[in-house]
Amino acid sequence: MPQLKLEQLRTFLTVVRVGSINRAADVLHLTQPAVTSRIKSLEETLGTELFERTGSGVRLTKQGDLLVGYAEQFRQLAELVEENVMDPGEVDGFLRLGVSETIAQSWLSEFVSDLHRLYPKVKIEISVDISDHLREGLLTRELDLVILLGPISDFTVDNVELPAFDLAWYQSGVAGKAHEAPVDFTKTPVITYAKGTRPFRELKSELFGRFGPHVVLFPS
Repeated sequence: MPQLKLEQLRTFLTVVRVGSINRAADVLHLTQPAVTSRIKSLEETLGTELFERTGSGVRLTKQGDLLVGYAEQFRQLAELVEENVMDPGEVDGFLRLGVSETIAQSWLSEFVSDLHRLYPKVKIEISVDISDHLREGLLTRELDLVILLGPISDFTVDNVELPAFDLAWYQSGVAGKAHEAPVDFTKTPVITYAKGTRPFRELKSELFGRFGPHVVLFPS
């Protein structure tokens, strides 16, 4: 019996995640025939069909649905071997890193510097975007790693909580007297995070709850 190959299972999981052979080819940077060939080879190895074609893409058969859990375990085990056994200095490849604007403006440079020191052969491509777009990029495998605010609730994602860092309010003052009176948020514009981000939504909810809907917010 032919042996299962990790690249076949990774391709299978990508097709499952994005729901289309063509879309999986884009995510994996392969041609559509190459993805089709891997899936066909996997089906021949297992002796069963894994997908049924639909008008909009593909859907799992009963056996394909059964394979998903095993394929995920296989993928995670392979990653553990790579992480704990391989010499970091010999790891090469391409890392697509997505970060929120807050991270990019704070400790991203130190993180990338340390990453390059540990994995000098790894090439890094950085995307700075809002959390919703980063989440979508990770789930469709357009990004390999994202650093954002809040966890991603999806069984295919491993969430790792990072240390918190402090944020502060800054107000322009007149003759050094800004601290003498409370800020009137109905008259003082607030420059804040981009629309659609979690910090923007939470700050808007907090300020509107305390001071009413007349607070003026200027998203970045």
